[in-house]
Amino acid sequence: MGPVPTQHRNALGKLRQVAKIRFRKPPITAGGIIVLITRYLHSGWMIVHLCFGMWTLPCPVELRKSVPRKLREELRNAEFESWKVMPGRGRGVELYSQVPKANAWIFNKSGLSTSEWATCLKMNATLAAVRGVPGRSLDGSRCRHGCPETETLAHVQDQCNRGLLLRNARNHHVRSLIANALRKKSWIVEEEVFCLATNGSSRRIDIIAYSQTTKKGCIIDPTIRIETGSSQPEDVNQEKINIYLPTVGYFKTKYQLEDIEVIGLLIGARGVIPKFFESYRKTFELPQTLTADIITSVLKRSCQILSHHIHSV
Repeated sequence: MGPVPTQHRNALGKLRQVAKIRFRKPPITAGGIIVLITRYLHSGWMIVHLCFGMWTLPCPVELRKSVPRKLREELRNAEFESWKVMPGRGRGVELYSQVPKANAWIFNKSGLSTSEWATCLKMNATLAAVRGVPGRSLDGSRCRHGCPETETLAHVQDQCNRGLLLRNARNHHVRSLIANALRKKSWIVEEEVFCLATNGSSRRIDIIAYSQTTKKGCIIDPTIRIETGSSQPEDVNQEKINIYLPTVGYFKTKYQLEDIEVIGLLIGARGVIPKFFESYRKTFELPQTLTADIITSVLKRSCQILSHHIHSV
């Protein structure tokens, strides 16, 4: 055994920081041993950190591929945890971890142009050029199109009347993607259906899918909003239940069904797919490509909404 090389010593310092973040306390106890493998495994050495010193020991060959992957995962998780607790830029970030496969567009662009991809990254980091970002505007933080609200990314994507038609088009395209996928699974599907609630008020649902064989159906309302927190998918689902549950009796009579379920599906305006959405996709046995198509569609149209808001007169 010999002294630890300088580059190994630097790597160990970084890994010790990760261990402290992960365990919330110093990882070394009296008599305890933690083995930390550096990124320099190709040299055939590993660092053993004892409570009383550091040495280098031969590294088993089978660890050279698996351990670096684990270390990268630990570093990535540590950065994600620090991002998640940021008061502004970390809002809604925890939803990204629910369906990691849905984040593949960050690496492969998934049908986005280079400019769209860059804009999506800015939106995900809350760095879009809206007036609500500190230091972005000399004219105050109010919406540039006259709304009495602070011009945040959430305001642009969810509320501002300037992008109303584009928001409707974004929602309609996602609705059609889901409806077409259901039709391929032999569901009878209708879109934009007029109905009456029990109190006599008129409403319009996005999708109703039903089967004459089982006499069961479901009202599906996909909703695209800026992500705010881990409970948002369930909150949106409950919101849609409260709105459309009074219309269930109308549809039972119209289509002669015995049971109808109301489902509100949240889709993040920044391309986030919650676990709640994925669970229903699997329940209906819809293809995984549907998720990828929805993400690409939402990201492209969210970029259009942002660009239209910023550059239109």
